[in-house]
Amino acid sequence: MRPDRKKLRLYAVTDSGNLHGLRLPQAVEEVIKGGASMIQLREKNADDSRLLKLAEEVLAVTDRYAVPLIINDRADIAVQCGAAGVHIGQEDGSVRQIRRMIGEDRILGVSAHTAEEAVQAEKDGADYLGVGAVFPTPTKKNTVPVSPETLAEICSAVTIPVVAIGGINSANTDLLRGTGIDGIAVVSALFASENPKRAAQDLIAGLDRAGIGSAFSLSADQIRGAIFDVDGTILDSMKMWSTLGYRFLKENGVSLPENIGQRLQAVTLDEGAELFRAQFGIPGTAEEIKARVLQMVRDDYRLHLGCKPGVVRVIKELYAAGIPLCVATATDRDLILPAFERLGLLPFFRDILTCGELGISKRSPQIYIEAAKRLGTAPDQTLVFEDVLHAVRSAASAGFPVAAVYDDNSASDIETIRTIASLYLNSFEEWPGLR
Repeated sequence: MRPDRKKLRLYAVTDSGNLHGLRLPQAVEEVIKGGASMIQLREKNADDSRLLKLAEEVLAVTDRYAVPLIINDRADIAVQCGAAGVHIGQEDGSVRQIRRMIGEDRILGVSAHTAEEAVQAEKDGADYLGVGAVFPTPTKKNTVPVSPETLAEICSAVTIPVVAIGGINSANTDLLRGTGIDGIAVVSALFASENPKRAAQDLIAGLDRAGIGSAFSLSADQIRGAIFDVDGTILDSMKMWSTLGYRFLKENGVSLPENIGQRLQAVTLDEGAELFRAQFGIPGTAEEIKARVLQMVRDDYRLHLGCKPGVVRVIKELYAAGIPLCVATATDRDLILPAFERLGLLPFFRDILTCGELGISKRSPQIYIEAAKRLGTAPDQTLVFEDVLHAVRSAASAGFPVAAVYDDNSASDIETIRTIASLYLNSFEEWPGLR
């Protein structure tokens, strides 16, 4: 599985030898918050049980941020813990054999020091190359230095992504300018730092100055399609959903307890209908009550709900630029269509996909993958607009750039959403426009 080149821009390779009081999973989370986009677990001194436990703990962190976890050398541990892939050196076994062990769906990285090694690794099935050491490094002894000229030669000789490794820090990234690398792999400058998050941010700034790697860009060349969520993204509807039970009881003359709003947000529609009948004495069966609640919802979509401020301008700009648009939503089609017809949005969208019709949830990226297929665009060229953490994470895990939009219901997840998303908007009024 070829990794997204953007994920290789800042590749953090662990070393738990000097973490300044942090546990390794904590240090990993800090470097991700600072901008690390791929993690390699490299703990040479850990025995099998310790390595597996560390891998599982670190994987829980990387999965939270939709960042791939690669295991150094140990294909068996990578498969056992469910990591995204494995990285091997020239002396760590046959590339073809390792590929057979991990299958085609996992990432296989290979170290290379010459153009000949690089070309052979690509032929044998490597998905990316780690090349170095490009500078003197205390992490690996007796390494043969790789010059900028050799690094450039390797990048020109292969089609797979290349990351440079060895002694790289924020002060010397500029020396790698123009070599053609997709990113840098860093050990000590991150994991020996007293502030791993700040160290990662400094490295990102160094990459930006050197023009290395592909930072997210809203260029018309990069964005070929767009997928929009509906509730909380296009429609300002989340407050309607969160207050639905409260409004229903109030309209039926029920004297409301103080905490009823929070209580109702934690129940399903079926559970709420039974609660209304049994505890609050609303007449009718639970099914009849549910039907009355749903009619309130239909009326809101058909008559009342408006768009989030600025979103129509964004939709029109993308449409005018010839970018095909699609809706991917957990909301039923019979609710969306009346709202979109009233608001004049239907002509802008090529298709509408719903979780209910596909039989999936947004905790899987499948709805975005299917939407991209219908648009005829690759995931890495299809911008997904979402507002909730699980959907942002899901789309990003499949290689989609995500524009996350603030909604009150997701306020507690802002920090995590910001880390995962390619672009974060406090509102659509902040949309920077296509470049």
